[in-house]
Amino acid sequence: MLNKIIAKIHVVEMWVSMFGLVVLTVCIFIGAVGRCIGHPQAWSTDVGMMMLAWSTFLGGDVAFRNGRFANLNLLLKKFPLKMQKVIILLSYLAMLVFLLLMIYQGFILSWTTRFRSFNGVPQLSYTWVTLSLPVSCCFMIFSLISRFLKLWKSTDKEELSNM
Repeated sequence: MLNKIIAKIHVVEMWVSMFGLVVLTVCIFIGAVGRCIGHPQAWSTDVGMMMLAWSTFLGGDVAFRNGRFANLNLLLKKFPLKMQKVIILLSYLAMLVFLLLMIYQGFILSWTTRFRSFNGVPQLSYTWVTLSLPVSCCFMIFSLISRFLKLWKSTDKEELSNM
């Protein structure tokens, strides 16, 4: 049951990220055309910036979860299996600390920007942009834990070096 819910969250996260890129592209195009014909659309840049932030951070989690981040497996392959697991554990712990700091600082930033609004869309709080960081980092922590558990159970050296 829980795996189905998590899988649905992953799908929604991927679709929101892709939708954000499409909206970003459309907004920037509308803004460029508007400027060319003498009717600039201030809202297009603001909405595009918000979509860029959400797509970037959510897309980062999708990439991390699917093992699409760059890694330095050349050195890791040289170590025995147990040592590889220890190195991966240490790197994942460092990532966990970093993500927790980003969540903490991201929520502080979101709180401090709650009254700031966009120039082109004054009804929209800038907090919607800054919330993309802590929310995505929360998703990344779940992905990190999931990857770590999968990795820790693995006995395949090749699979370990690609994590």
